[in-house]
Amino acid sequence: MRQGISGVMAVLGLCAGLHAQPIDPFSVTGRDFAGQRIPVEAVDGSIDLIAQRARVWDESGVRRLLLEGDVRMTIGYQKIDASRAVVWIARLADDPSGARVYQVHAYLEGATIPGSPAGLAIDAKRLPVRGVVRTSTAPTLRADLTTPGRAEDELVLEGERDLASSLRRQLGLPIVAPPVDSEESERIDEDLERMLGGLARGERREPIFAREGTISISYGALTAVKDDEDNAVLLARGVAVLYQDVRTGRSIQMSAQRGVVFLPPGPITAVLSELSPEELRGIYLEGEVLITDGAYTLRGPQVFYDTANDRALVPEAVFHTYDQRRGVPLYVRADLLRQQSASEFSAERATLAGSSFARPQLSLGAREVTLSRRGAEGERENWVRAEGVTVRAEGVPFLYVPVLEGDPQAIPLRRVGLDNRDGSGVAVRTGWDALALLGIDAPKWLSVELQADMFFDRGPALGVDAQIRREDSQGDLLAYWVVFDQGEDRLYPGTKLGHDGDSRAMLVYDQRWALDRQWALWLRGSYFTDENFVDAFFEPLGYEREPLTSGGMLAYRDAGSFFSIEAAVQANDFTVNQYALQTPGYVTEKLPEAKFVDQTRDLLWEASPGLLTLLSEYRAGLVRLAFTEPSAADLGFPGTSLAQRAFGIDPDESIADRLRDAGLHEDEVIRLDTRHEVTLALDYGPVSITPFAVARATFWDDNFEAFSPDENDRARLWGAAGVRAGTSVIRQYDGVESSAFDVHRVRHIIEPSATLWQAWTSIDRADLPVYDDDVENILEGSIVRLAVDQTFQTKRGGPGRWVSVDVLTLDTELVFTSESGPDAPIGRYFDSRPELSSPGDIAHSRATWRITDAVAASGDVIYDLELGELARTSVGLLIEHSPLTSTSIEMRTIHPLDSTFLDLANQYALGDRYTLLTSASYDVEEADFKRIGLELRREFPAFFLGAGVVFDNITDTTSFGFTIQPKGFGGGRLRVQGVGAPAGAALGS
Repeated sequence: MRQGISGVMAVLGLCAGLHAQPIDPFSVTGRDFAGQRIPVEAVDGSIDLIAQRARVWDESGVRRLLLEGDVRMTIGYQKIDASRAVVWIARLADDPSGARVYQVHAYLEGATIPGSPAGLAIDAKRLPVRGVVRTSTAPTLRADLTTPGRAEDELVLEGERDLASSLRRQLGLPIVAPPVDSEESERIDEDLERMLGGLARGERREPIFAREGTISISYGALTAVKDDEDNAVLLARGVAVLYQDVRTGRSIQMSAQRGVVFLPPGPITAVLSELSPEELRGIYLEGEVLITDGAYTLRGPQVFYDTANDRALVPEAVFHTYDQRRGVPLYVRADLLRQQSASEFSAERATLAGSSFARPQLSLGAREVTLSRRGAEGERENWVRAEGVTVRAEGVPFLYVPVLEGDPQAIPLRRVGLDNRDGSGVAVRTGWDALALLGIDAPKWLSVELQADMFFDRGPALGVDAQIRREDSQGDLLAYWVVFDQGEDRLYPGTKLGHDGDSRAMLVYDQRWALDRQWALWLRGSYFTDENFVDAFFEPLGYEREPLTSGGMLAYRDAGSFFSIEAAVQANDFTVNQYALQTPGYVTEKLPEAKFVDQTRDLLWEASPGLLTLLSEYRAGLVRLAFTEPSAADLGFPGTSLAQRAFGIDPDESIADRLRDAGLHEDEVIRLDTRHEVTLALDYGPVSITPFAVARATFWDDNFEAFSPDENDRARLWGAAGVRAGTSVIRQYDGVESSAFDVHRVRHIIEPSATLWQAWTSIDRADLPVYDDDVENILEGSIVRLAVDQTFQTKRGGPGRWVSVDVLTLDTELVFTSESGPDAPIGRYFDSRPELSSPGDIAHSRATWRITDAVAASGDVIYDLELGELARTSVGLLIEHSPLTSTSIEMRTIHPLDSTFLDLANQYALGDRYTLLTSASYDVEEADFKRIGLELRREFPAFFLGAGVVFDNITDTTSFGFTIQPKGFGGGRLRVQGVGAPAGAALGS
């Protein structure tokens, strides 16, 4: 048994601080290393010292230096900057390979670590650093002034006291030091607080065994081993150790099959109860070791606690803790785990997972890991720094990350997918949490995704997708760069355009700040290297977003007024918005323009409040048209018939050429505009009658002679007058009951209304270039509208939880217009601003029927009364089978285009973990599917896995792929996306 104890002591004696001969504590002065080796492993690197001034001397074979002024040090691979430093360097026995080995201790003033991650940044007034370096070269010193002889400096004395204390702890000697005054003690405490705060969010490291704590050990059998140098107690037949901190209430429980307790020389306490940590030199346990403090659980075959130096060592460890703030577990398996404090651990060759190691579907493997548990009790969260990281699925590594720092549950990999599209080939797409990769603890309101994609035919691509979501700020940034594109674009018309190593990119930025309750600021920007980038990679941007311009707007809003000043320019000589290419073919720039709206003028507020009101609008600014210069062929319309149908030009012509031929220009134009609307609110019993009149004046400093040769006026006067009348009738039917349609009583609300409107103008809108639809493109003539809106309400929910529901809404209107210009293909009426309506004689009806809480049907029909035919129809049905299962069907017809589409989408839950999503778009006129998609999604404990295929018959492309997405990003919704397909296009979206 004594041999077993000796073996343990031989392995762990250095940590436990056991030594052969007693040493006088006062002989350890800190001027040299007291014959001791720094107990750390040697690292490869160099020892390089740089300073403005250096003082150099030797003491007991140790080279001593005082460095001052812009000190820069390299010890091994670690670089440290400081204002001053005291350095000890001693050569040890050479490495078996023949390399030189030095041990170094440095005591620094004003120390910083350049380039360190934010979470581990150190900026300390005083910082001790030590290490053992294996190198092929001798230490180097570069200084502007080097002086021999010992330096009698306060920093030298402080450094020697610090090294002496460190060596005494290493030797297991009492810490003795001359007394210091209260001011010096307070300063040292402040320095320690700052240094330790950089490591643990402003908190001191919690000791594993605090001095105020007690350790009690129970056992089945005890054997004491004592000699002049060492004392040890062998424990067998089950060992239990309980540590309790009487000050904080924290406790640690340990159990094992057997163990050894190392004690200082002297009498052995037979009971081993109520010991203070200072009465022990170490505890060794082995055999099914289990340790827990309530916040973490640690298992392993062996553990050694160096109570003298307050640290622990566990080989083949399995560590488990719980993130109390986020409510998720963390498991760590390591070849070797060290515990430096109650809340900080380090591990070598470790695996991290969010579930037990029986089958961790997603895990991280790392060469080295430092884990700390941060925050107050009850809100502890985990924080890791890992080096040499591999992301693993089912234990198989598939991605490598050099360094990872942050929340271990927030794996920086947000998604990874493999997909393929006809003509572009296979691509691997990945999305990464950029802030986690940089070691930044991101706030909840900020998300930055780094996109790293590899197109096998096109080449590599990088992107950034960032969002800010705060109460006072909303922002989006999307940047994407195809480094050298060697593939081909499949554009919306179905044409193909090849590329030969082109570097292509785009940037879209939009940000809004609420400066206070009234003021807000918008900034936006966009840039594209070529006219087809959006169509090839981000198609939805082209038809979903407002014109992609660059500029900003400062706005003020209160209860009754609005003021803004806006600037907007187009950075490119083309627009990427599909709807703007065909009509009007340009974008309007504001250079800038100011606008003011006042709707608070109650003209009779004292005599009759609300009877007569005035709404006024003013705008003034510099406006300009920005044309699209690329030819139709460059936009993907190389055929004559294709270009003529789309733009009315030949393939080698541009939209800009067509607009210039029409008399439009791109010169700046000063525009002044003001609009005033007076409204009189009258009630005659249940009928409300509202006469209104509008006067408008607009001035341009250009008469647009080339565009309208017969019109020379620079100012337009426009006026309108009208009247609105309406009432409401309510009927209650208490006897209506139907359990089949979930109807319990019915209230019927009928709201008939009528509008008569007439407008006049001094300049016809056809004679004006349209900078803004709501300024130049306003109607003249007359409009008559007759409407009836009906709402059927019922009660649903059951006794004690009845709620009122609009079970059926049916709105119908007849609109007749008389306008000098041609009618629109599909007429529309806007009651708030009749002058913005699309002219035409129409009958319009729309309805929504909530059949049950899970089933709803809707329809929208516009009938052209002049042509005697339908203009547009749409019918849809939505069925929510369950929160995870739904079906939607919609048929819409655009009759002027003879176009009818049937769209179907279905999300179906297959058991608890599988979800099937299908979608299809069917062209009824062509009797052919335009788009078909299928996706199967599988939920795992740590991530989602999806696989799908999409066929687009318009562009004749087929996309297929799979996606892995860790939980916690994007709500777990998977998106299957083809190479070159729109980034936002999603199955079932």
